[in-house]
Amino acid sequence: MAEATYFIAERGGFTGDGETCWLEAEREIDRMLGAETDSPFLPD
Repeated sequence: MAEATYFIAERGGFTGDGETCWLEAEREIDRMLGAETDSPFLPD
């Protein structure tokens, strides 16, 4: 997860919020694993 977050932050030029990058990494990994988007563990 941390590595995915790093690459997302790098892609954005390391500007922005780390929490936002972490949440985006969670969404991308869930999407790759085929998780449903209405998971109770993901923020809307």
